[in-house]
Amino acid sequence: MSEKEEKERILLRILEDRSLIVALVIIVPFIVLTFLIILFLRDIETFKDVSAIYAGWIGISLGYFFGSKQVDVLIQKIGDIIRISEDRIKELEFEKKKYEENNLELQREKNQLEIARERLTADTAAAIQAINDAKKWIEEFKKTYLEGEG
Repeated sequence: MSEKEEKERILLRILEDRSLIVALVIIVPFIVLTFLIILFLRDIETFKDVSAIYAGWIGISLGYFFGSKQVDVLIQKIGDIIRISEDRIKELEFEKKKYEENNLELQREKNQLEIARERLTADTAAAIQAINDAKKWIEEFKKTYLEGEG
């Protein structure tokens, strides 16, 4: 984009803003009246009266024109921050839901493993008991049949 096109774009953007037009409508007549009073009438009292009348309007229009720009920028930035925060909150809620589902699944698996461990413990105890019973039976068998024959 050329420099001329950039200047035209900026000028159009400024002219689209009606607060500039309002400020110019208030300030330009004041400047014209000031020059007319000073150059032709040379009356400082009339100049003071005109200045007193226009000073408030000029202050209001300049304050609005320059002040509203900063406020608009801040409002836009705050809106962007709020939108980013809301997006991040949604992401975090999604991740939280995913972790909770993962946690539930892990809890189910843990419960299944606990049940399996309890079964294995019971089966192991039963197997040990069966082995001990078999040992006793073998000892009794030895005593009864092998030692009794000898």
